[in-house]
Amino acid sequence: MIKTIIAGLTAFLVAGCSHMALNEGSNASAIPLVWKPTINVAQAGTVDLTGRANARLRLEVSDNRSDPGFIGRNSEKLPPRKVTTPDSVAAFVNEHMKQLISSNGVTEVDDAGTVILKTEIQQFFVEETETYNGEVRLKVTLVNSSGNPVWTGITSGTSLRFGRSYSAENYYETLSDALIEAVHNLMQSETFRTALAGTS
Repeated sequence: MIKTIIAGLTAFLVAGCSHMALNEGSNASAIPLVWKPTINVAQAGTVDLTGRANARLRLEVSDNRSDPGFIGRNSEKLPPRKVTTPDSVAAFVNEHMKQLISSNGVTEVDDAGTVILKTEIQQFFVEETETYNGEVRLKVTLVNSSGNPVWTGITSGTSLRFGRSYSAENYYETLSDALIEAVHNLMQSETFRTALAGTS
């Protein structure tokens, strides 16, 4: 019985220290990327399906930011406290862009697709002061089946929310919602849709 109580207390303290590291430490490193949106594609806005493309897309996401693991910063205190992740932001964006584009019903996303949507992550970050201010900015190049780029543009999404100070959950929510908006804005771009339809 005593061993069980001690084991339970140990687990509680470890969990508490893990939580405290994000809220009290000077550098919250090694937090995983978690998909935790508070909105869905429908709430981001209606996508016009006129001229729906039949091309199958293949996503290729790259991340050439100088510090790809640096995803957020809390500036409520000095020195500012960082939020970092050991996970691949490129893989995270690739996975959820694929889901979001497919759910829009505009086109099909397939790893065997011959039309390539090259996506470069330019911003994937949350600046926390009194609120959480997130931005996801992507440079997108559409490459047709002949290997020629037919469209290049920037799409971005933002998210502003209140929450508990230096909270991993709020960082997850802010980044997820910003990515949803960035993909939605891409799908709403008339010039992108025209270029995509031309690759069918």
